[in-house]
Amino acid sequence: MSDGTPPPLSGSRPLPSGCSEYFPSDLVGFFYSRAVPAGWKLMQTMPCNNGADLASVCTGAGCPNRAKVPVGRSRVRSTPARGGREARHADNQPDKGDYPMRTRSWQSCFLAATLSLTSSLASATVYTYAADLGPEALGATGSGIVKLKFDDATNDLSIHADFTGLSGTTTIAHIHCCTATAGTGTIGVAVTPGTLPGFPVGVSAGSYSALIDLDLASSFTSAFINNFGGATVAGARTALFAGLDAGTAYFNIHTSKFPGGEIRAFPERVPEPASLLLGAMGIGALVLTRRGRRRL
Repeated sequence: MSDGTPPPLSGSRPLPSGCSEYFPSDLVGFFYSRAVPAGWKLMQTMPCNNGADLASVCTGAGCPNRAKVPVGRSRVRSTPARGGREARHADNQPDKGDYPMRTRSWQSCFLAATLSLTSSLASATVYTYAADLGPEALGATGSGIVKLKFDDATNDLSIHADFTGLSGTTTIAHIHCCTATAGTGTIGVAVTPGTLPGFPVGVSAGSYSALIDLDLASSFTSAFINNFGGATVAGARTALFAGLDAGTAYFNIHTSKFPGGEIRAFPERVPEPASLLLGAMGIGALVLTRRGRRRL
């Protein structure tokens, strides 16, 4: 060749557009071939502009001892070894620098999956709150559990409670909101006026489930709408949701022996499984990215 580079290696074919046959003499020779000539070992192929392949590194005696440098890509790290062989090929075992593009591909796929899951979770609008019911007055003996689910796409609130061992019999039950301090104090009723619809009366143990439509003014007390909701149903709904998140809303069961309430609980947010998975995937993606940066 006119630029002083060595002639093409035996068995090479004409290079496709976008591929270079040789680098400067202080680097390594490159050639285009799908058949690997004697004295050369196919370690990795790189696509050219038209999708053809470049062959890779010489491993025979007297071969160059410098790392390959594909066209338009960064040099792959390697350590020269005696006899003109690359140290990473001395035991035919690849090191961290052999497949940087493959590592980046896995990182890209993992990050893409994480972003996809993030997008799908953005439309997940059901929030769960749960707590153990316990005595709130001296001499009360009841216990139980309560779980609330708020769907801000439909504005529905589902309620489920199990209770047992009450010292009196049930009279009414409510959701109260919003106390001045999270997890303590008392405040007026938020949901619903009178009592929760269908709550069992006259029992010391039982279960309760209901679905409350928070688009309806009848689901809230007028005092809660006016004092916390800015005189609107939408405002009351927002205030209730904020109270649940802040831990200032509580579920209260009243009994004949304790008219002010025998057992209650401040429900707390329960992380959804998908949210936990997203967090784990995000950490995994971060670890892979950091490892990839160290390898390059």
